[in-house]
Amino acid sequence: MTDISEKPGHLIRRCHQISSSLFFQECEGSDLTPIQYAILSVLNERGELDQKTLAAAVSLDKSTAAETIRRLEKKGLIERRAGQTDRRARIVSLTGEGSRIVVALRANVDNVHNRLLEALDEHERPLFVYLLKKICSELEAESRPRVIASSAQPASRAG
Repeated sequence: MTDISEKPGHLIRRCHQISSSLFFQECEGSDLTPIQYAILSVLNERGELDQKTLAAAVSLDKSTAAETIRRLEKKGLIERRAGQTDRRARIVSLTGEGSRIVVALRANVDNVHNRLLEALDEHERPLFVYLLKKICSELEAESRPRVIASSAQPASRAG
């Protein structure tokens, strides 16, 4: 029998659930999800970005990013416009209200991060973050959809 409580995937999923729960507790009343806050935070740090760059900055696939950005635009927290050089590109920027919310929630989100690390001693915390970053960095390519061979180069068939 397998003890799921010892499996890294299960533990990472549980940590994600806990992190999300803490976010909603700390940011109650903000009507934002952690991903929405991440998008607003990146825009606050970097200024306006094209939608593709923004999606990459928060590690979202294009369709999830587009839907999340659409919701933030509907809430009046961001604006989108066509790019100047490539009219198909969508440029995303914070509205005044979006900027205000990011600044207002910063301490709450810092509390989430601090609460997540409370179970670790001060020497374990940087190591834990380092190891999480290492896993993400080393396995990043595995999380992206595989490119399917084009019809011009048919895949060889076994048999």
